[in-house]
Amino acid sequence: MCTVSGRGGVAGFIQNFRIEAEADRIKVAKLYARQDPAGTAQNIKEFDIKTQAALIEIAKLCVEQSGVALVYIQKFGIQAQADRIEMAKFCAERQGHATAYFIRNFGIDTQEDLIEIAMLCAEQNGGMAEFIQKFGIQDSSAIFSIGLKCLISSMGEAHEHLTQNIPEMGALLADLTPLFAGYKNQTFSKDLLLSSL
Repeated sequence: MCTVSGRGGVAGFIQNFRIEAEADRIKVAKLYARQDPAGTAQNIKEFDIKTQAALIEIAKLCVEQSGVALVYIQKFGIQAQADRIEMAKFCAERQGHATAYFIRNFGIDTQEDLIEIAMLCAEQNGGMAEFIQKFGIQDSSAIFSIGLKCLISSMGEAHEHLTQNIPEMGALLADLTPLFAGYKNQTFSKDLLLSSL
């Protein structure tokens, strides 16, 4: 595959190849999405693809390869709000940290959907906590629940690191794990958590 620096690599010049059939342009875009996800996302308009289902599929391929593709998620022109919400959920499950950072690029404004997406981001990557304000969530108990998801999500990594590097801390964290284990797939509330302490 050719590579070119600037303008997102070869994808920035795809029109120079005069590929007439949209089906062929879709195939080429999928190939580029696997090789250069950010460049493909940045230059998706150059492929002149009109089919929404194909654009969504290509966007998913880009995101699976790299969270950097989320910088350009708006360029895919995903029109239906429901499709943007599903795309955000897909991204949250794979690139939680990047999805949280670029959540505004999806153009989602319903609180219920933003809360659900934030929960998915937190489950996938507890580090998304630094970007929780980008969601604009107004419900304080939802924010609390998302914060707990972040904590629990990062406990596994912390436990593994501590067990390998500081055995006493790993053992202490292991003692705390059962406290949180029952909550992993539940909606949290302050009362529920405090009642178990």
